[in-house]
Amino acid sequence: MRLALLWSQFSGYMNASCAEWASIPGTKLFVAHREADNAVPFDPALFSWIDYQLPYSDKPNYHQLCASLDQFQPDVLLVSSWHIKEYRRILRRFRQRALRVLCMDNQWHGTSKQWLGVASAPVYVQRLYDAAYVPGDRQADFASRLSFKDTAIWRGLLTCNHSDFAAVYHSREGIQKLPRAFVFVGRFAGEKGIETLLSGYSLYRESTDAPWPLFLAGSGPLDHEVRQTKGCTVLGFKQPQDLPEVLGAASCLVLPSRKEPWAVAIHEAVTAGLGVICSSRCGAGDHLVEHGTNGFIIDPENPNALAHAMAEFSALNEDDLRTISRHSFAMSQQFTPHRWAKTIYENTVGWKDSSRISNGFSLR
Repeated sequence: MRLALLWSQFSGYMNASCAEWASIPGTKLFVAHREADNAVPFDPALFSWIDYQLPYSDKPNYHQLCASLDQFQPDVLLVSSWHIKEYRRILRRFRQRALRVLCMDNQWHGTSKQWLGVASAPVYVQRLYDAAYVPGDRQADFASRLSFKDTAIWRGLLTCNHSDFAAVYHSREGIQKLPRAFVFVGRFAGEKGIETLLSGYSLYRESTDAPWPLFLAGSGPLDHEVRQTKGCTVLGFKQPQDLPEVLGAASCLVLPSRKEPWAVAIHEAVTAGLGVICSSRCGAGDHLVEHGTNGFIIDPENPNALAHAMAEFSALNEDDLRTISRHSFAMSQQFTPHRWAKTIYENTVGWKDSSRISNGFSLR
């Protein structure tokens, strides 16, 4: 079976999911993606194992992409959103030739732009896609508003490299004392709630005699502010293979994002056995964080709430931290690269079988 990903920017976690697909006997993989940029400088060598790929700098070349896909002959097309016109042209070309899947992580907020998307769905969505692949419930709500039936909405789009982070969890089980530290993973930018993070962390440090340090893995426009905050250690941008070690040095991820459709970092953290303090804007929090059980969900505009949550977490004893670790890991198993690949494979088999019967089957 042949899978083609028509993507925007590739990532380490998507690379892990694709590797799981490639491990299934008889499968092939093609990936079109934008090259890495300075904001998220992934090492291109991470993706060198993919035999069929077409990177581009600005936008894809339609004729080149068309020729490559005609030769590849995909059974299923996974396409990131609907904003790239060259991809939309490909989707029209492969109608009834391949299962066409919209991949989206957007939450429904009821904005004017989203209502416009709903209004334009008959042209830009319903005619182009047969199914939608989303991370979780908030995105499924949006997909249903775009007229996808429940049977055509798949869940589990975004997952970390589960085995790598699970190894951290298993190693934590064998150590005598868990690390006392907070960690942040992401861009140092306003949408990630950096201002709330720094203010809340400073308030937290003032409220306790033995504050935990805060490690920050990332980079961005607010780098200077981060480095000026007492107790913060900046680790810089980390390649995917280095993130398990970063999380292994902490017991709680802090992610007070103002805008966060999903947040794979939360999945990475719970898989590694960390607790999580995240904002209510993080889509992954609905599935992976139980307030008061393995972490806290806070208002991204409230530094005092963040400081209080950090103080509560750092006051936990060793037994409590280990209970949280085990609870987080158990929740992490909802999403894995294996489930990602299995969902695509089984739905594509179902589509192909139904197509043979109905000669033009659509999941909508």
